[in-house]
Amino acid sequence: MRYGIPDTWLAIAVGAGLAACGGGRPDYSARSTPPEVSFVTAPAAYTASATLPLSIAARNPTGVRAVYALTGSQRFAAKEQGDGTWMATVQFPVIGKNTVTVWAEDMASPTPNSGQGMDAPYQLVQNVLYDPTPPSVSYDASFASYSDERDLQLEVDQNGVAKVPPAYVVGAKAGALPGGDIYKAWSRLSGGPEMNASELETTNANNIPVLRFVVPYNRNTDSPIQTPTFVAHVSCPPPCPVFPDATGQLLPSATPDDQRALFDLPIATETIPALASVLGPADLSITLAVTDGAGNTATVPGFNFTFHSVGPPLALAEDTQYPAAASAESTYAYHLVDNTYASMWVLGSQFGSNVVRLLRYFITNPTPDPVAIQFDYAQDARGSWQVFESWNRFSAGEPTGRNADGNIYLNRPDTSVAFMMDGFGFHNAMYWRVPYGTTTGTLSQGEYGPHPCGSPSGGYILHRMGDTKSKYVCSAQIGVNLFTTTPETAAFSTGDVTVWPYRIAPELQGQERDPDKDSSGRWVLVPPAAGAVPGTLVIYLARPVLAQRSQSLQWNAVVSSPPENTAVNHYQNWDYEFWWGYYQPSSYLYPGYDTYVLLRMGAYLAAAQENLYGTFSATTQAYTGTNLLGESAPRLSLTLTREPLAVH
Repeated sequence: MRYGIPDTWLAIAVGAGLAACGGGRPDYSARSTPPEVSFVTAPAAYTASATLPLSIAARNPTGVRAVYALTGSQRFAAKEQGDGTWMATVQFPVIGKNTVTVWAEDMASPTPNSGQGMDAPYQLVQNVLYDPTPPSVSYDASFASYSDERDLQLEVDQNGVAKVPPAYVVGAKAGALPGGDIYKAWSRLSGGPEMNASELETTNANNIPVLRFVVPYNRNTDSPIQTPTFVAHVSCPPPCPVFPDATGQLLPSATPDDQRALFDLPIATETIPALASVLGPADLSITLAVTDGAGNTATVPGFNFTFHSVGPPLALAEDTQYPAAASAESTYAYHLVDNTYASMWVLGSQFGSNVVRLLRYFITNPTPDPVAIQFDYAQDARGSWQVFESWNRFSAGEPTGRNADGNIYLNRPDTSVAFMMDGFGFHNAMYWRVPYGTTTGTLSQGEYGPHPCGSPSGGYILHRMGDTKSKYVCSAQIGVNLFTTTPETAAFSTGDVTVWPYRIAPELQGQERDPDKDSSGRWVLVPPAAGAVPGTLVIYLARPVLAQRSQSLQWNAVVSSPPENTAVNHYQNWDYEFWWGYYQPSSYLYPGYDTYVLLRMGAYLAAAQENLYGTFSATTQAYTGTNLLGESAPRLSLTLTREPLAVH
């Protein structure tokens, strides 16, 4: 057999031969050089097996006698194969780093030349990490990745209108608890086109929930961890469809750690597309597959959460200019002084919805999709809308007390005329204590009998006009001080408050129109933003026109009111109209007697204010195409205490 001799060997052989001939130095001919060795296939740097087969090539001009591999203190002899290669299987003595040493011996006799202890290519040294343990993976709930978006707020301009494009105000970040709930606004499910671990772990502009997974790793004893893969299963009750599982790789964390390998799973539509289509709370189940460099694989299921895709936030702003708008449908257009106040309780053409508008709000939506919304108003037990009025009392005689000739009318016994009222006969001048005709003076008529109230101290003798059952009542039975001037102030009208939404119609120069609704008709739609202008819904808080009043309203009911009121235009009411019996003392013309005078007791409206109480709230839900998605979330709440709301 012919052997090729490398140039190095030839140089060594020639040089060594010459040296030997000249002075007896050792023989360094080709016959004294150990075989060169190489790996047919380089052994893996990491293995999960306790044994490692090695395929070795060895060559030498004089032939190869043996090939050896050493691990630890144990030497393994290789066997020559039919193709001229050598095969050795080594056993690793320790878990972790093991050094494999390979060399060969030639056919020299009596002592073979060995490559052991020499440099390559006569001896090969290879480090192999023996790692038989599959990697483990755990969830780190302490990683504060995102803020619960049930409390998400929109940034607004100086008028309280949502900014476009939308900007958000988020709260403090926290981690999602195992088996716990994740809340994201439907309008913010996307992490964006360039979602990466560095941004997610720092600014996280889209507030994406990030699940942090931990794989213990010691670089001295563990083989490197390959990027884990995930399978995410999303399910929710019908009418949810069956969603295909989402698969992909976790993101290697940008946070350095010498003892652990950290990986992130962003919960976004880019990683789990089904999140954009869930209806109601969704069960999110994640299974991870982790493989290390040695080939160990672990499949770890059971990372479970409940995902909530909640209704988007909206901005609410009161129209503070509404009271000055003088809208005929509003409560601010009506006043005491011009006879318009009573119209607030009378149906008319100005009340197209049979309601009086109390407050006006704008709800703005900065997103490119409409948002479904429902409204509620928690009524106040006292009456959410109240009118407090102050009525000043006064009395007036009727007629004024004298005839045209100046004589006193209706209280002179010599001019007394009998009259009938409510089925009873009355005389103007009456004697209660003495029989008729026994005193000095001529009386054409009179009346006998006991005092109706027992005595004059028993109260004023009245007959209430219109009372057909009682001829006489005493003023104490009326329950009112006939001559008080103290105003009566109380709530004279109350009512519930309702919410009336309208959309702004840009195509009609911003006119208000009935809002669009979902197919069920139960949800009102807040329009999407158009360009840099947010979609706007106008909200009125209103009360029914036909709210009950406890005091009627009449304009200038009696012109002959007291002199201080005769020239004043105001609302008046007459509570009492009666004949009042009183004692007329003796005079030089007549002895003492009892008489009646016709009086009216009334009140006029001096001041009025409206108050507003209760809580206005709104719930939103995602809406796309023609469908509601996700689940509803309370987004707007406003507790109202307006004292006053309006003054008339």
